[in-house]
Amino acid sequence: MEHRAVSFVDCRAWLIPSVVCLSLLTTVEPAQATSLRWMDLPEVVAVADRIVHARVVQNRTYWSPAGQVLTDTVFDVVSDVKGSGTKTLTITQLGGRIGGIEVSVEGTPAFAIGEEVVLLSELTRGGTRVVVGLSQGLMRIHVDPQTGEKTAVSEAIPESVTVVGGRSQRAAARLETLLEDLRRMSAAGGGKP
Repeated sequence: MEHRAVSFVDCRAWLIPSVVCLSLLTTVEPAQATSLRWMDLPEVVAVADRIVHARVVQNRTYWSPAGQVLTDTVFDVVSDVKGSGTKTLTITQLGGRIGGIEVSVEGTPAFAIGEEVVLLSELTRGGTRVVVGLSQGLMRIHVDPQTGEKTAVSEAIPESVTVVGGRSQRAAARLETLLEDLRRMSAAGGGKP
C-alpha cells in the first residue's frame, strides 16, 4: 500500500470551502415562528386582572439587562372595567426599534401615540404588565366621523402566526356596549355576559 503525503496546497481545495460553510452555519440565526393558543373573549376576560379603556401617551424602547429589545407603552386610563390601579398603565412587550436594530414578534400589537384602546392585561410573575394573549387582549377604538360614535374593533391575528385551538375572527361592537359586556363577564368570573 502506497502512502502519499498531502500538502497544504492539496488541502486548500476542500479546507477553505468547508471553513466558509461552517462559519455561515454558525452565524445565521434560524427564523422563529409565533404560535398562539386561541382564547375566546370570556377566557381572555377571566385571565385579565385589569381591563381598561385607555389612551396611548408614550412609547419607550430600550435594552433589557438580559439583552432583549423591549418596548414600554404608557396609557392614560379613561375608565377601569375590571380591577383597579393608577390612572396610568404601562404595558411591556418584546420588540421595538433601537437605532438600526428592529426586533418584532408576530402577533404583538404596536401602539400609536393618541390612539384609544380597550386593553385586557395581566401582571406577569416578573412584575411587568402584558396584553393577554398578545393581540387577543386588544380592541382598537374607531370614531365614526359623521356621528362621533365609538366602535371597538378586535385585532386580527396575522396569518404568519400559528393559532392553536381556534380561529382568529375580527369583531366589532359599540364601545359602551362592549364595556358593559366586559363588566358583566368580569362579575361572572369571565363567563358569557
